[in-house]
Amino acid sequence: MDTIKNYLETMFMQLPNTREVLKAKAELGQMMEDKFNELMAEGKPENEAIATVLSEFGNLDEISESLGIKEFVNKAPIDKRVVKLDEAREYVKDKTAASLRTAIGVMLCILCPVGELVIGENMGYRGMGILSLFIILAVGIGLFIYNSVSGEKWSWMEKTPCAVEFGTIDEINKARESYRPLKAIFLCAGITICLLALGIAGAIDEMRYFRNIDDVEGLFFLVFVALGVCLIVYGAVRDNAFTDILKLNDSKTVGGNFVDSQKTAKRLTKTGQIVMSVFWPTVTCIYFIWSFVTMDWYITWIVWPLAPVFKMLIEAIFSDTNSLE
Repeated sequence: MDTIKNYLETMFMQLPNTREVLKAKAELGQMMEDKFNELMAEGKPENEAIATVLSEFGNLDEISESLGIKEFVNKAPIDKRVVKLDEAREYVKDKTAASLRTAIGVMLCILCPVGELVIGENMGYRGMGILSLFIILAVGIGLFIYNSVSGEKWSWMEKTPCAVEFGTIDEINKARESYRPLKAIFLCAGITICLLALGIAGAIDEMRYFRNIDDVEGLFFLVFVALGVCLIVYGAVRDNAFTDILKLNDSKTVGGNFVDSQKTAKRLTKTGQIVMSVFWPTVTCIYFIWSFVTMDWYITWIVWPLAPVFKMLIEAIFSDTNSLE
């Protein structure tokens, strides 16, 4: 019966999300189920029963008039590239790995002054301290660049109208629901560590063992904030791997009902694509200019958790949903 259900969902996925279409879908689904149960009661093998049901009810063009939705079926849908299940799985796998690199890159950018504090200020090797700062920074930025380059293989999802079959949506949605508890753990742990960072740093500063080290509270504050922000970024960005797939189906079609929170994918305008191509390098430059000018490293880290908010704002401003209509 699952095969029939999946076939029914696929038949209607590109049709408008109207009351008439939803009513017709429910009626056809009931007709298919009744016919399947009738054939099974007659002793037919399951595979034969499924084949008979699909043969009798599987052509929407032939039965659309009797269902009262001929005008919707005859309207030619937008030609869309269908995202296969294997592609969706590979996309989630790649984006999950990329989210880890992004989180580590952000953590390294926050931690880059640590080497200068330890090697430069406390050990007296100023040159080595500055060198360590730029090495750590280079590794962090390198991770951002690697993500940008490796992510180009999926750029067609932004440039091409896409659709996702019911079976694929169903599996990705289940994977996302399974990830929700883990996401909550990452976000709660990250926020807790950031909130406790000041108290932890102060407590460590009071320990007699560390009193001969300059700016020990700043050192540990950066370490704990970096860890907290890393967990927050990873938890949030990894969830985007599922969301990107789930929002590909147009919310104005029946296919947009597969996921309650599903929204139509927003394509960026050419200006938006240019802006986003330099977004993370710009954030990095702002972080270091602000940090070196003010030397307030204890507060400039706030750039990183705020950056995703501004990223969403820019994408909303430069979105072009009309390209899909």
